[in-house]
Amino acid sequence: MPFTEQDLQQRFQWLAEMRTNQPVWRDAQSGCWHLFRYEDVKQLMSDPQRYSSEGRHLVPHREERTPPSLIAMDPPRHRQYRAIISPAFTPRALARLADHIRDIVQGLLNRVRSRGAMDFIDAVAYPLPSTVIAEMLGVPTTDRAMFRQWADDLFQEQLTDAELVRDETSPARTHAEATVQEMQAYFAARLAERRLQPQQDLMSELLAAEVDGTHLPEEDLVSFCILLLIAGHITTTNLLGMAMLHLLNEPGTLAQLRRDPALVPGTIEEILRLTSPAWRIARVTTAPATFGG
Repeated sequence: MPFTEQDLQQRFQWLAEMRTNQPVWRDAQSGCWHLFRYEDVKQLMSDPQRYSSEGRHLVPHREERTPPSLIAMDPPRHRQYRAIISPAFTPRALARLADHIRDIVQGLLNRVRSRGAMDFIDAVAYPLPSTVIAEMLGVPTTDRAMFRQWADDLFQEQLTDAELVRDETSPARTHAEATVQEMQAYFAARLAERRLQPQQDLMSELLAAEVDGTHLPEEDLVSFCILLLIAGHITTTNLLGMAMLHLLNEPGTLAQLRRDPALVPGTIEEILRLTSPAWRIARVTTAPATFGG
């Protein structure tokens, strides 16, 4: 369903009420605890030994069915793996793609120009990141329709906390896992091709990367590709959508940005702060912990 300004304000109101009245709250259905205060969240995020990102073992048989993911790793492994992918996303590296990304955006706009109106999410915010990520990975143009279908399949399945933690047989989880398995098979095949014929793309760079002198295992390579597609896609779509919503509701700010484009980077940072593309992040306690008594 479309996300409106009213929805956003209601969410802000709910978060404010929870910070005041129930800053440490247990959801009875899933058994998960939710933290709403900045200091509590900061404490949790700053201690990976006590609050782990690796939650695959929560669900029976989940660990062998789900490949490791960068966002579900703890230090030092997380730092090692992040160092592999980070160079491709530095400002300097992305600056080399800027002109091409502008061309992609212009092409998307040209498709709808004659209509005189557009659905911004459908026309720009949704296809843009998947197109850019697909090109960075080296996915053939003919296969990119599958990227959108995979994203549609996964993002339409909104898993609840209960499904994430306990109900491994729910239809939403089953559908999501089937989609992930299809993606795993696809990227395994593309990586096999790159082993025989390396290209100037991210998949070839991942194949060449090493951690402690050892090339990455197959499942880690596949996981990297899936993470870049899924995590990079929906967060960027959310950011672009929320940015447009704010600017349309703040015509003075929009006019100021048009007069001075140098203000755009700071505006993006502020929108990220105000309306994060991801509204929650999960950790698993490895020892008893106390928040707010």
